[in-house]
Amino acid sequence: MTVMSTRPMPSPRAAASAAVASGRPSPGPAAGHVWRLLAGDLTAIVPAVAASAFVATRNDGGDDGAGLLLGVGLALTWLVALGSAGSYRQDGFRTRREQLRPVAVAAGVSSALVAGPSLLLSDQVQTRTALELALLFALTLAARLVLVASDRRRAPLRLMLAGSADGVLRAQEHFANSRDTRRVTLVHSSIDTQAGPIPRARSPHQATAAPASADRVSSLLREVEAHDVRALLVVPSLGLPVDEMRRLAWELADRQVELLLSTDSVAADRSRLRSLDLNGLNAVHVAAPQLSGPSKALKSIVERVAAGLGVLVLSPLLAAIAVAIRCTSSGPALFQQARTGLDGVPFVVYKFRTMRQGSAEQFLALAEQAGQDSMFFKLERDPRITRFGAFLRKTSLDELPQLFNVVLGNMSLIGPRPLPAEVDQSSGRVHRRLRVLPGITGLWQVSGRSSIKGDQALEYDIDYVDNWRLGLDVSILRRTVRAVVRSDGAY
Repeated sequence: MTVMSTRPMPSPRAAASAAVASGRPSPGPAAGHVWRLLAGDLTAIVPAVAASAFVATRNDGGDDGAGLLLGVGLALTWLVALGSAGSYRQDGFRTRREQLRPVAVAAGVSSALVAGPSLLLSDQVQTRTALELALLFALTLAARLVLVASDRRRAPLRLMLAGSADGVLRAQEHFANSRDTRRVTLVHSSIDTQAGPIPRARSPHQATAAPASADRVSSLLREVEAHDVRALLVVPSLGLPVDEMRRLAWELADRQVELLLSTDSVAADRSRLRSLDLNGLNAVHVAAPQLSGPSKALKSIVERVAAGLGVLVLSPLLAAIAVAIRCTSSGPALFQQARTGLDGVPFVVYKFRTMRQGSAEQFLALAEQAGQDSMFFKLERDPRITRFGAFLRKTSLDELPQLFNVVLGNMSLIGPRPLPAEVDQSSGRVHRRLRVLPGITGLWQVSGRSSIKGDQALEYDIDYVDNWRLGLDVSILRRTVRAVVRSDGAY
C-alpha cells in the first residue's frame, strides 16, 4: 500500500482521538444530522397539534373524543410516514430534494390514512384535521428548509480516496478542478500499488511509500482514524475481495464513516445510472447516451427558432458592431473559417473579426511556440488581436454571427466548440466529440473558458456528449450568462 497526501494533514480532533483510543465509535456528522432532523420535525408537530386543538376549542367551545384521537393519530402517522420515507436514515450526502421529498410523502400518506376517514365524522373534526394537516406540512417544510440552510454553513465532510493509482489520480484531478467545496474536502489518499504502478508524471502530489500490509482493511482503517476521515470514497479498483469489502463496510459503519463507491470507470452522469436487482445480484445499469431521438429533435427545433428570433432582435447590434470593426481596422467585418462539424462534415463558421488581416497564417507558428495543442490553442495576450477585437472577445460579442450557423443547422446553441477543419479525427476521443453538433457555448466554456487547456477541455466536451440531457443545456445557458457578465476566463 502506498500513501499519498493531498495537502498538509491537520491533527485529528481530540474527541475523535479519545473515541478511537477507548474503542468506541466517534459520533459522525450524519448521526448528528438525523437528531437535528428529528428535533426539527417534533418542533413542527407539537405546535401543529396544539394550534389545531386550540382553534377547534375556540370555535366550537369544546372538542369531542374522536377529534382528539384523530389529532394524535395524525401526528403519529405523520412522524411514522416521515421515517418510512427515509428521513432518519444516517446519510451525510442527501441533497435538498431528498431531504424535502419525505414531507410530500408524509402529506400523501397522512391524507389517505387519517384525513380521508375524518370526512365521515362531524364538521368540527373535519376542520380540525384539515387545519392540523396543513400546519404539519407548512411547519415541517419550514423546519427542513432551515436545517438545509444551516447544513450549508457547516464544515464539509473530510474525505479520503482509496483505490488504484489511475482511479485515485483521476479523482484528485476532479476535486482539484471542482469549485464546489461545501460538501467534502479531500484530506488524504491511499493508493493500492498491487493494482498497478503510480504514474508519477500525472501525480499532482508527492507519493511516499509505506510498508505493504497483508491486512489491507486494517491498514485503511488506521489511515481513516489517523486523519479523522468522515467519508471514504473507493475508486476503481481497490482490489478487495467481497468478504473484505463487506468487513470494511462494517468497520466504517461502526466508526460513523460514510462509504462511497465511485462509478468513474464509466464516466456516466448520475441521471444515466440506475440500481438493479438481477436475481439477488446488485448491479448498476448505465443508460446509453442520448445521441438521437425526440429530445434531440426538440432541442434542434427550439434552438433554430430561438436563433432566428435572436438574429431579428439583435440585428441593430450586429450592424453596429460590423460598422465599428470596419472603422477601427482594415478588412471585412466577418471572419469565415472552415471547421469540423457533426460526424466530421466540414462547414463554414461565422464570427466577427477580432484580429488583424493575415493573422490566420501565424496561428500554427504561435501554437508551436507556446507548446500548446492547436486544437484548443489561445493566447492570453495575443498580439494579433485588435483593440476593439479584445473588447468583443471579452464580452463574447464576437460569437453572435454564429446564430446564422444555428439557423442553417450546422451548429447548435449549446454543444462542444467547433474544431479546426484540419483536426486529426483518428483519435477515438476526438471522434466521439464529433457525434453531436458543435455549439456556440458549451460545458467547458462555462467551466473556465480559455483558462481550461487541452485534454481537460476535451474531457468536458466528451462528458457533455455522453451525458447530454435537456436539463444540462438549461444549466449551461444559465452559467453562460453568468460567465459572460463576469468575463470569466475570456480573452
